[in-house]
Formats: sequence, C-alpha cells, structure tokens
Amino acid sequence: MNEHELKDAMREAVVASSPPPPMDAGTALDRARRAHRRRRATRGGAVAGLAVVGIAVGAVLVPDLVGGRGAGVPPASSPSGGPPSVTGTGLPSAPVQVTTGGPPSRPPADPSATDRSAADPSGTRPSWPDGQTDRTATSGPRADRARGLLDDLAAALPPGLRAEDRTRVGYADHGPMTRHQGQYADTVDGAQVWEYTATTPVVRPGEPGVAELWIQVETRGNNRVAGEACEAATRYPYPISGGTCEVVEVAGRRVGVVTGAVADPLRNTYESAAFHRHPDGTLVMLGVAREYGESGHPGMASVPLDARQLAALAVDPRFHLD
Repeated sequence: MNEHELKDAMREAVVASSPPPPMDAGTALDRARRAHRRRRATRGGAVAGLAVVGIAVGAVLVPDLVGGRGAGVPPASSPSGGPPSVTGTGLPSAPVQVTTGGPPSRPPADPSATDRSAADPSGTRPSWPDGQTDRTATSGPRADRARGLLDDLAAALPPGLRAEDRTRVGYADHGPMTRHQGQYADTVDGAQVWEYTATTPVVRPGEPGVAELWIQVETRGNNRVAGEACEAATRYPYPISGGTCEVVEVAGRRVGVVTGAVADPLRNTYESAAFHRHPDGTLVMLGVAREYGESGHPGMASVPLDARQLAALAVDPRFHLD
C-alpha cells in the first residue's frame, strides 16, 4: 500500500465511524453543556496530575543530587487550598490525600478490622445487607432514618433561618436541591456501619440569597476518618479544604469548627464545617456555604451559621444515629 492508498483508507475509516451530529438544537446544546462540565473537571484533574508528577520527579532527583536518597530534602509546603490549619488545640496538622473532581473515594478498609461475611464467597462481587441490591437503602428503617435526618436538620436551625426547597435554574440535570441518603459503608466486628447524609437549601425569610447546608453521620465502628474535633478536620479534605480550625466546646463536648475556607462546587466543599465524634465513635460532620453551588440562585451576603451555631448542631442528640 502506497502513501495515497493509506490516506484514502484512513479517510474512509474516519467517515464511517463518525456520523454527523444530530441537527436538533436541544440535543446539541445538552451535549455541549455536558462536554463543558467534563472539560472543567478534566482540566482540574490534569493540573493535579501534573503537580503530582512534578513532586514525584523532584523526590527522586533532588536527594541524589544532595548526597543520598532522603538526605537534605526540605519538607513540602502546604498549598493554600490544603487541609485546615489548627489553632488553640495543640494538635499537629496531618497530611491529607489531595483529590479533584468531587468527594474523595473511600480508602480500603483494614482487612483485620472488617467482617468478611459482607462479601460474596466467590470474591467476585459484593453482597449487600438486608436484601439490598446496592449500598443505598431505598426503603425500610435505614431509608426512614435518612429522611428523618433531613427533617431534624431543618427543625434544628436557629431562629431567623429556614430550610426551604428550591428548584435549580439552568442546572436541571443536577437533581433536586433537597436530598437525603442512607448508605451501607462496611461491617466491622460484626456490626454494620452506615452513612446518613442530607442536604438542604437555607434562606432568611424576607431576604435574598440561598445558602447550602449539608450533614453526614457515620455510625459507630466507622474507620474512614481518624481522630476527633480538629484532628478529624485535618485528616480528610472533604467537606472542606483550607481555612482554620478551632475547638469549640458545647456543654463539655469538643467540636472542631473550620472557618475561612473557599467553597468549591466542583469538589463539593464548603466555607465552614464542623466535626464532632461521640464517645461511642459516631462521627457527625456539617458543611455550610453562603451560596448553593450550581443552583442558579444568588447566594447570601455571608455564611448563615457562625462557629458556635455549627458546633451546637454537631452535638445535637437528634444526629446521634445508629
């Protein structure tokens, strides 16, 4: 095959495998929007990937240049969007895994601490509890508990704030703004570990702006986030990245409250967050931002909950779930 025959064959293959896009304007616009979102997420992942490659190359080359692997290498500085700094706690900042494009994935559970009865004997596919077909409970007591978490979150708001469902403007494919979920996480020492989450828009009646409030409760036996208060806040970048953590005491209970961060809708992070671990290990986390990301609604002028109000929500007994 000569050069001309090769070009002709390649052209025919491209034409045959790439039919022209549909002429329907609505379909084309929807595809363009989805492609735009994918490009934004991909750019963020690519930048993070290049940064990781650069760090890895430096870690290999620099030690060799200065006299041996591991010698003379200064500690890496923390980026401005990294884990919260800690004040007034005496707890050291801990390294966190940097992720992009949404909440970080769950690290693998410790095999020594996990009851393997939750896995399929063949080892080829998981088996879910209580007759479920996947992690999420769509009916039964676990689903009811997730719904109750959403209702209790609305009822626990301080005076002057109200949980109020809204409809997205221009982001219809993002789903409802008020939502809840009960999800099986693991089986540890024979006990099921569950995660309950709820998200709601928050408004001040008579004032413009729609804020976002999120809560997640991980039942006792959870082992994804270590520590309590600010120690827990610095171990995991979600639901907040950056900011400063301080311990706020409510009725003798310690709550790590992070403020001063910048919300990022693409990573689902918030401006303020609270972390509280009950004595039995149950972990309660909250996040709040003055604007509900990708909703099409304008945000509030300021974050609607201060540090003490967030801490009070974190220790509320209504959120101590099993």
